[in-house]
Amino acid sequence: MQPQRSLRKSLSGLGRLENAWAGALEQTDPGQAVERLRHVLKGFEERSEQTAGLWLSFQDSFLEPRFLPRLAPDDLENLARHGERLATAGRVGLHQTWIPLARAAQLRATPDDRAWALALLARLYHAPNAYEEARVGAAVALVEAGADNDSALDVYADLLGRHPRPPAAVLTHVRRVLAVGFDDPADRVERAAALAGRLAKIGRAS
Repeated sequence: MQPQRSLRKSLSGLGRLENAWAGALEQTDPGQAVERLRHVLKGFEERSEQTAGLWLSFQDSFLEPRFLPRLAPDDLENLARHGERLATAGRVGLHQTWIPLARAAQLRATPDDRAWALALLARLYHAPNAYEEARVGAAVALVEAGADNDSALDVYADLLGRHPRPPAAVLTHVRRVLAVGFDDPADRVERAAALAGRLAKIGRAS
């Protein structure tokens, strides 16, 4: 949903917030647009109950490709924090807000952003209020990112141990990580051994 400015909306606090959101998106200068979106985000935080139904669309606006290079790490953290707050209140699914956020962070293509995104997906998987659908979505998103860090391996092993029908993408990725030979680089062999060790522990516990 893209907000539309109207005079009628200016009669209510929520309407004025939507007008401010629309005005930010109309800005031709991405830097100025992001500054205005930051102010709108504060309004979303202050009117959490009223704006819950608009959150996913607003986050999509904040993460538009033209804005991504202008975002600061604090912007990503603020989006993650408010999405978690809404999920805890049962207003959105945590996976609905965090998976798109993690994917957008990866598009920024810096090592720090990638690390942050993978950590967010791991947090999603282990979140107490995450549904099984959210856990599966987090695992698949980690696979799509080609993640094989320790946190990602923990997710894959746990999912395989608890899920009767793991997603094909996760199974394929796990097989790929485990498929090493004598000529493979030492770091790849180490990752395979780390995953095999986790799977062995899961097997002993089941």
